[in-house]
Amino acid sequence: MDRPNQTLQQLVSPEILFEIQTSFLKKYGVAVCIFDDSIHPQLTFPDSIPALDKLPAEQKNQFKLFFDPAFLDIISSSVNRQHIVQSFGDDSLRRAIYPIFFAEELKGWVVVLQFVKQFEPDRDEHFLEALSRVAQKRSPMNFIQDSSVTTSTNDINLYSRELLNVVQLFLEAGLARAQISPEQPDDENEKNGVAKSKIGILFCASNGNIVDSILHVAEFLGYRISDFSDLNFFRDLLATDYDREKIRVLLQEGTTSKTSAALIARDGSHMTADIQLIIQRTKAGIIGFECHLSTEDREALALEELDTTAPEQYLSYDEQRIMGLRNIYAPLQQQLAALVNPLVSYLAQFFDADTGNVRIKKRLAEIRALSNSLSTFANQLRFYTQKKLPDMTQTNLNELVKNIARKIERLLPEEIALEVNLGQLVETVALNPEHIVHAVGCLCKNAVEAMPDGGLLSLETHMSPARNNQEMVTISIKDTGMGFPNAVQDRLFEPFVSTKSTVGAGLGLSAAYGIVKSHGGHLCIKSRHAEGTTVFIYLPIVQAGNQTVQEDKPSETSVKGHILLVDDEQNLAEATAMALRREGYAVFTSNTCEDALAIYNKIGDKIDLIILDNQLVGASGKKCAQDLIKKSPRISILFYSGADDDLELMAFIRSIGAGWLKKPFATQELLARVNSLLSRNKV
Repeated sequence: MDRPNQTLQQLVSPEILFEIQTSFLKKYGVAVCIFDDSIHPQLTFPDSIPALDKLPAEQKNQFKLFFDPAFLDIISSSVNRQHIVQSFGDDSLRRAIYPIFFAEELKGWVVVLQFVKQFEPDRDEHFLEALSRVAQKRSPMNFIQDSSVTTSTNDINLYSRELLNVVQLFLEAGLARAQISPEQPDDENEKNGVAKSKIGILFCASNGNIVDSILHVAEFLGYRISDFSDLNFFRDLLATDYDREKIRVLLQEGTTSKTSAALIARDGSHMTADIQLIIQRTKAGIIGFECHLSTEDREALALEELDTTAPEQYLSYDEQRIMGLRNIYAPLQQQLAALVNPLVSYLAQFFDADTGNVRIKKRLAEIRALSNSLSTFANQLRFYTQKKLPDMTQTNLNELVKNIARKIERLLPEEIALEVNLGQLVETVALNPEHIVHAVGCLCKNAVEAMPDGGLLSLETHMSPARNNQEMVTISIKDTGMGFPNAVQDRLFEPFVSTKSTVGAGLGLSAAYGIVKSHGGHLCIKSRHAEGTTVFIYLPIVQAGNQTVQEDKPSETSVKGHILLVDDEQNLAEATAMALRREGYAVFTSNTCEDALAIYNKIGDKIDLIILDNQLVGASGKKCAQDLIKKSPRISILFYSGADDDLELMAFIRSIGAGWLKKPFATQELLARVNSLLSRNKV
């Protein structure tokens, strides 16, 4: 397509630019302005900015200085094709300036002003006075600019790139509109480089949000053009799961091949349309796509009416933003783990201490609760930020889901029913069972919390269409609860986004996202207000040998031994496993005797030692040991417990030649017992 030298004003209307400004202020609390290539502002300073609400009108007006062309360092940014980020007032305010290049031509600049805090007249008196002096004397901006940007600018860069992508999509739409005349015959439009279309073109952001449309798309689907700004192509226009998945695959593969899909009109009717996707890219990556639509007579293809009183929505999310947030939180997670793991390991040794002091016991119980919360918080954040592939084993997915269902059923309130539907799958899938159990558990917990008055929780498995030439299996978790509230729909999978006020809330969905991503899979969510939500986990079917083992785990050639750790006290189990792995042992964990037996049935020939807590939910450590000995009479076992006055247990331990460790114990004591038992096996 030829790209004539048209200005920003000719391609994007002032009304659209105003809508962009309003959207970013509402979504992120940032002020934005867009300048043309002559450095003329196309927008005025926003009237109402939450961070300035406590200032009088005169002081609010002083902030217009940051959008004044005389105080913008944008000439150098255009020459170097680079963006600029500045901070002011000890990093209480940040400004980013990005050049807009379209078809290798400079069209203007986007400027984003991020308010890091709420400004107040008294507290920020010195900065406001300095800003006033700069405005009155037209002094250089460096009088109030920080000497360096010392803190993270990831947020403002994310906002700015998103704004830049949106503007570029509108430029693309404006150019296409300028080159297409609705009165032209289709073959003439095709000569101009636009795919033949009897309907028109949708311009969508990378997450599917509709930015603009041309020709007759809105009319054909029964919408007004202004309605499209609130619609998402995947969620609102595609009628079937299969079509949504198919279109996502085509986008990922970057193909321009034509396909067909069922579309939903505003009145709920369906019609089949031919679709061709054209991906819009910049040097920074994919910013969106054009969707060229054509079809036969609408009336001939109209199908059954749908219930539109509460339309089911496929919730969209900004993949690029989520990946950026994972990078931001990763260093925090590493620092948190360095503090939390040793602390939890140390505290766990005292929780079962034998003391007759009731007050001390009560305090220990309170510390244990805090320790559990802290450990869970750190663990969820670890799952969210992980990027390395976890250890994979070939696993029967249906059996895994059945085991998950059995555990969940024991914990469900009486008013919630559980339904399990297992489809015909391949025999095994390469995955990390512990991680997938955790992800499904988080999603089931969310589902249960969404049904305070009771309902139905459903777990299903089935095969899915291929994605990037890769076969997929799906686990779906469905509830009949409240659905996702509007307040969080735009921020799916972001940490700490929750309607609950509990400390650490809002990490379950993020952890599940990280786990599924580390498996090479993806998540999809659909929700119907007041009627329920379904979360789909898509996992690729690969062989375990094709996966890369996580780098911080010992390789098979360097493993000192394989240990099965059975303990339902999560904090102590994690601390113990961590200490053993640091010493070079491969550790498999289980929190019930039933699970331990299942693991041993699969990999018993590799297990060198079993560490058992004597107090397990559902069965004692002694009973578990007896069941394991039936499978392998010569297996080595190490018991630990908080009490040593159980004479029957002690006699049993001596009779089978097992080891014994009393809690609390030091890490070196644990390692000494483990080494002793494994050395005895080699004799």
